Amino acid sequence: MPSTPTKTSSMSVPVAHKLDTAQKNDSLAGTSKTRNVLYFLIAFRLLNALTIRTFFQPDEYYQSLEPAWWLAFGDGSGSWITWEWKQHLRSALHPVLFAIVYRASDAVCQILHVSATTRSEALLAAPKALQAVIAAFGDYYTYKLAKQIYGRTSNQAWLTLFLSVTSAWQWFCSTRTFSNCLETPLTIVALYNWPFHWALGTDEVGFQVDEKVLRIRQVDDPARSEADETTRLRRAILCAATAVILRPTNAIIWITLTLMTFVRGMWHHHIHWEITAFLKEGVLCGSTVLTLSALVDRLFYGVWTFPPWSFLKFNVFQSLAVFYGNNNWHYYLTQGYPLLLTVAAIWAGMGVYEALTRGERLKCLTIQSRLTLHRLAVISLVLPAALSVLSHKEVRFIYPVLPALHILAALSLAKVVGLTSTIGQDEKTSPKRIGRRGWAVLIVYLIVNVTVAGYTSLIHGSGVVDVTNYLRQEFETHYLSAPDAARTNLTFAAFMPCHSIPWRSHLHYPPTSQQPGISGWALTCEPPLNLDSEAKASYLDE
Repeated sequence: MPSTPTKTSSMSVPVAHKLDTAQKNDSLAGTSKTRNVLYFLIAFRLLNALTIRTFFQPDEYYQSLEPAWWLAFGDGSGSWITWEWKQHLRSALHPVLFAIVYRASDAVCQILHVSATTRSEALLAAPKALQAVIAAFGDYYTYKLAKQIYGRTSNQAWLTLFLSVTSAWQWFCSTRTFSNCLETPLTIVALYNWPFHWALGTDEVGFQVDEKVLRIRQVDDPARSEADETTRLRRAILCAATAVILRPTNAIIWITLTLMTFVRGMWHHHIHWEITAFLKEGVLCGSTVLTLSALVDRLFYGVWTFPPWSFLKFNVFQSLAVFYGNNNWHYYLTQGYPLLLTVAAIWAGMGVYEALTRGERLKCLTIQSRLTLHRLAVISLVLPAALSVLSHKEVRFIYPVLPALHILAALSLAKVVGLTSTIGQDEKTSPKRIGRRGWAVLIVYLIVNVTVAGYTSLIHGSGVVDVTNYLRQEFETHYLSAPDAARTNLTFAAFMPCHSIPWRSHLHYPPTSQQPGISGWALTCEPPLNLDSEAKASYLDE
């Protein structure tokens, strides 16, 4: 039988009061410091988002901002709705977020009676600002999960934050409006709240249980415990379910963790209450997310539909995504991990190996922390391995495991730079200063990442964004300010690979019967839908 919640031993009231007061003061100081980290991250990612000047992939605009523009401003708004929305492949939950900020920004501009140019700049900045906040919470919960694993005063937790903030990939991609850039923060929030400790047998570690007989996770400071196990389970399932709706392949992570949590636990007795709680909350939270998604998609598409099924049918069963690129089976190993991690790929590899083999340096951690690191290592390998079966591969598809890889990399980075964990050690004997070799390693890492981040976010691919800014500014300067009788549309044609430039989300000013605007035409590249194999083989797009 599991142990019942232990009762604290009696002590004199004055002593207990002093200890309680000291714990509260320490907890408040720690909470304030953690909030300051969050404020810094939000400011940092806002700077990140507003300084990006380059183009990465069309999905940044055509899977989020273009449908959001249509949702916000209607049929006459001039947005480009691509074939995948007409085929119901995407959930409308993602663009709805940006449609809300578009509408809110437009309303504020109307109230303030700002100029058309100022309104245009506000509409450009609004989705960037929202995505910056989302990205900041991804960094924040990566740091919080590292503290939960390594301890709130550990060097590894701070190194995890350092890796996340200085990551070239994070700077380049996290504030872009891809669905993957919402999927990843949702994944790390879910991982932070996931009940990893429920996989432990009752004979492996002592534990307490709550009023619902659910085992309580171990924390280094009980005064900081932010919610009960049921609440945290709900948060985990809600975030995981939303991530799966946005990107159905995210289910690979949660299927893996669910099996490893409960199948292993079935070999141990007396865990049926946790399985029952998981099933109950899974049905409750899962059905809530599904219902919300169904209603939003019904409003967007005008019919009842289930985009995750259409997504899987197109990308997995029919393998039509190959039309947009075919990669080698080892793509994620030889290109995906290095692109995500740059220099840190070495430390991440070492961390994954140590977590899987339960290395000697992990003995200073609790069994719960060792198990969590093991699970993070497993999903960091399973997701890329599973996606390697598909012919079409992109580094964005394994982006959700980057926070886990940063946490694992911090374990090895601490050793490389000469900082050992303070967990299980006396703070006086635990190394606190980085040696010369450590500084050299960090400087090389920073030089590589700052160089890559600067080049990819300011120079490489900037022309296709510059041209839309030029067209918009040209219209504002020479067309919008012209006398009414002389006003005409600014027209252009883009003879470039399909969707190579942002569209209405950057051009703005759709032409209407009341006023002129920017009218354009571009090549398209719809895939060979509803064709037999022979027709597909000979199919050519524009």
